[in-house]
Amino acid sequence: LWMRNVQLGLFAIPLQCIAIAQVDGQRVMRRGLVQGFHTSTWVVVAVQVVGALCTAVVIKFAGNVLKTFATVLALLLTCGSSMVLFYFH
Repeated sequence: LWMRNVQLGLFAIPLQCIAIAQVDGQRVMRRGLVQGFHTSTWVVVAVQVVGALCTAVVIKFAGNVLKTFATVLALLLTCGSSMVLFYFH
């Protein structure tokens, strides 16, 4: 499973680089690859990273039932923080 993800990622990276060069090549050269990223974008990325790291720790040290609870908790925390950060009602 992990090897398949790596293979798909390695296959997708060159294709995405070509797409970026074709569509936004000039803007990327002038302003950088992360142009237009706002604070809210970085908060979402950080929340996803923390959730993934917590899930990885639980997967390494816990059983199957606890793994499922950790995944559910990560999803709920992501949804809850998104609601607060982006003012969803």
